[in-house]
Amino acid sequence: MSLQPLEWRKLPTRTLSNVGTSATQSVSSLLDNIYDMMTGSLYFDGSTRVAGSGSAWQTPTKVTVSSKTEALYMFPAYQTQVSQSIIIAGRESTSTTTSLPATASMEPALTANYVYIANVKNASGSFIQYNSTFPFGSGSYSTGYVAISPAASGIGFGDKITIYESKEALSVFFYETSINGNFGGIAGAIVDPEQSSPTPSLDAETDGRIYGVTTTGPVLGALSATFLTDTSAAQGFTHSTTSTIGYPRFIVFTPYEKSTMFGSIEKINNANGQGFSVSTYYTTLSGKTVTHPIKCARKQIITSYIGRFRDISFTKKSFNNSIIRNSSTATTLGFALSSSEAAPNETIMFNYS
Repeated sequence: MSLQPLEWRKLPTRTLSNVGTSATQSVSSLLDNIYDMMTGSLYFDGSTRVAGSGSAWQTPTKVTVSSKTEALYMFPAYQTQVSQSIIIAGRESTSTTTSLPATASMEPALTANYVYIANVKNASGSFIQYNSTFPFGSGSYSTGYVAISPAASGIGFGDKITIYESKEALSVFFYETSINGNFGGIAGAIVDPEQSSPTPSLDAETDGRIYGVTTTGPVLGALSATFLTDTSAAQGFTHSTTSTIGYPRFIVFTPYEKSTMFGSIEKINNANGQGFSVSTYYTTLSGKTVTHPIKCARKQIITSYIGRFRDISFTKKSFNNSIIRNSSTATTLGFALSSSEAAPNETIMFNYS
């Protein structure tokens, strides 16, 4: 039995002052922009957004150090008994913060001038600090931070920010127009074990969910145009065990534990995939758009099916950040995530309903 639909919604894309150039934004500026987006009252189409209602995340809170924003944390509109929060953080090279927060397994120590994301479960207590072992007090556990933006010394942080939010998960992506590069991550209750009675402590948390974070990998050329058909560890949403900043990660909590495990979404040309061409098999005879659920697996010594990527689907090649609709009815199906806004490439879709 599947969990409730997440009902992904798109916030207005934020275009920054460095659009189309290799200039960069400071980490603090990027976090401030994300905060502003998360306190907005409208979605991309002008519909009303009410914090804490529907898919709208709530109480985004800044953490400042010497007048610089180093983190912000927020909560979903819908909480279960396994309460969760997402923290987005980063520090500049001039930061006076001396105690670095823990990064996720295989992720190098937190590096200045990157933006990171982490998922915290059991986050019902009072916030302690973003670099605390227990960010929301004893019993709260973090996946550890993973990088979602490139370094200031490279091609730039990106000049556009796109955020998709849902009832129990959040995604943040940075787009660099000068290279048509897309970087980012998805965090929250991102995996549905799809079992009517998941075995407690083995298949799912007490609420039937699996929590965690997955990223594109922010340094190795951003999201690849072929990230769904290329099974290499350098492609998005497949956990790489290379302990170098910038490789993609897929890290979820082991149910009932503070420990984490590595995972991956299925790839289209994988032996376990459906084997359909993303160019030709995602449109019906009448021209309607077709979507297909994405399976997730544990990717360690013993591999196992862990569930379905929650309300994120395969679909036809599309331009990044575009709205996917059925051509015959104009019904919104969801929002496209791909490598480029300049050409239609392999795409996953955040399902609207």
